[in-house]
Amino acid sequence: MKIYAININHIDFSNPDVYKQYISDRRIEQSKRFRFEADRKRSLCAEYLLNYGLKECFPEIRTPVLTAAETTNGKPYFPKNPNIHFNLSHSGDYAVCVIDDAPIGIDIEQCKNDGEKIAKRFFTEEEYLDICSRTNPLERQNQFYIYWVLKESFMKATGYGMQLSMTDFSVRLGDPITFIHEVNEQSYYAKIYDFAKGYCMAVCSEKNDDFGDLTIL
Repeated sequence: MKIYAININHIDFSNPDVYKQYISDRRIEQSKRFRFEADRKRSLCAEYLLNYGLKECFPEIRTPVLTAAETTNGKPYFPKNPNIHFNLSHSGDYAVCVIDDAPIGIDIEQCKNDGEKIAKRFFTEEEYLDICSRTNPLERQNQFYIYWVLKESFMKATGYGMQLSMTDFSVRLGDPITFIHEVNEQSYYAKIYDFAKGYCMAVCSEKNDDFGDLTIL
């Protein structure tokens, strides 16, 4: 498993070498449709990370790769390399990517809201009560985002994405982090990565012994 993160403000998009090696012409054209510069950078950095990771892990694959196809549930994949699994996410100033040989999910969120109202509506009762049990407002906010990124990464790892309701499964915090669900017969595990102040990130995998270190570009 390879995990990558990048600050979207650290890439010089005026450098043609960046586009040539890591960003497809299609993504460049798509990014021009965004109204805000930050959205354009997030879109470009997500593909940049994917191709950077592919170039490092699978040097035989020509980069930049063309836009991946999607499953019936909307999860992207490489038709010519179905054994290479990947997932992307971005929020605020960061884009992140994970690449593995098994289904994988990743989510990053900028921590801006307390989230209690959202948790009450969309989380399980046990998760909501755990958040509310924290006496410090900042602790409640942090706990909300821990659950949020774990749930999002799980939904993406299963391949169902937003077709799942967040109350269809529950997070079991511990070592390892696990999930109680009836989505399929597979077990899922997760890890929280704390690398930037004000952000929370999680990776979810079918494997419990292969969570790699985070590479920050």
